[in-house]
Amino acid sequence: MASISNLPPEILLQIFDIYCETVTQRKFIDNVSNVCKQWKELCTDASLWKIFDGTLPFETLLEFSCKGYLRLTEILIISKLTKSPKLKDVKLIYQNMPEVKTVNLSNVAKTECFQMKTPFSFISELVVYCPKLQEIILNDANPCHETVPSHLMFKGFFTLRGSDLISLDFSNSQGYSFLELFNIIGSTCPNLEQLVAYNLRKNYGHPIFNIEHMQNGLPKLKVLCLEYPVQFEYDRSKTTDGFPELTTFTYPCIEEDGSKELIQMKFKKLLMKSPCLKELDIQGCSMISAHSLYSLPTSNLEKLCVSNTELCLYDDFYNALQRWSHSLIELDVSLEQDSAINDSLMSFALSGSLKNLVSLYLYNTAVTMPTVKVIIENCPKLNYLQLESCPDLMEQLRRAHKGEGAIKKLTLDAEII
Repeated sequence: MASISNLPPEILLQIFDIYCETVTQRKFIDNVSNVCKQWKELCTDASLWKIFDGTLPFETLLEFSCKGYLRLTEILIISKLTKSPKLKDVKLIYQNMPEVKTVNLSNVAKTECFQMKTPFSFISELVVYCPKLQEIILNDANPCHETVPSHLMFKGFFTLRGSDLISLDFSNSQGYSFLELFNIIGSTCPNLEQLVAYNLRKNYGHPIFNIEHMQNGLPKLKVLCLEYPVQFEYDRSKTTDGFPELTTFTYPCIEEDGSKELIQMKFKKLLMKSPCLKELDIQGCSMISAHSLYSLPTSNLEKLCVSNTELCLYDDFYNALQRWSHSLIELDVSLEQDSAINDSLMSFALSGSLKNLVSLYLYNTAVTMPTVKVIIENCPKLNYLQLESCPDLMEQLRRAHKGEGAIKKLTLDAEII
């Protein structure tokens, strides 16, 4: 009887490739390379390493890159460091990975045992190597860590390579010098399509985002994801072409002292020339009016989050939903505790404004069971309904209802009640 070892190498590689999608690369190497000599050789085939996921030790990353195993790698997640690497090792890694398009430095940022020059070396060496680089991710998810992505760390790189970049993510980093950093990005990255900067910790003041400067410098921007404490600066006298290609804008404000940061004029400056907008998250932004929302030039909005704003209680919000009824698939009006939300939701549902809705978030609202029943009856595509912490519903119904079966069961419960 034939065994798996008798399969030709190309078939084994296909099997390994499928297996790689289900486990980390560390587990893949541990489980495969020790089986036999043939498998050990095959598991380092370059075709299996289009992504280096960062779970293997830094020493393995260095070894694999030097041996040519990573010559086809397009996404590089640097392994977590146990000590500061030598500059020559960083160079060796980059120069042996000519196909890399994305470099993720999050593990470097999370490493506790490194010198402050370490992140700089990983950035500075990219100036020379990785000619196809398009994306940098420096997401420090460790809130206790003192990573400081100073503008000086990136100035040289952006000046020489900024025009190659399509995506940048600086989330969860210290806020020091972010005024300069945003200015540098706006001056050197004309082809940038995605900019993400969530939770920039403001140890040295608020990071400032100059609207006109960024609009003039980033004409191709499609995704802009910011968050308080980022503050917007604008000049009433200056006009720009806006962000004409923007499809996603998120500025969730969950801090009370930042709820008034995104005022009407800033909102208009940011989005009133963005006809392609499909996703908008302005939760907690209490200074934006329903009329401003309705006045947006987009005609095909798909996802809208206005939780903790009371916008859903106004007539212009109803008009906006009517306008987007053909395209809107996700709506979040959570944290609305005024009982008037029931009248609003019933009006939306009965008018057909929610007819294409797939997901509806009503977390911690004053919604009642009769309203839920009307929503279900008039939203035939609904597949997710968040009712957690809704005080006027029976306790067993206060949860997220996922899938067609759960929605049907909720319908039966509504009939019984």
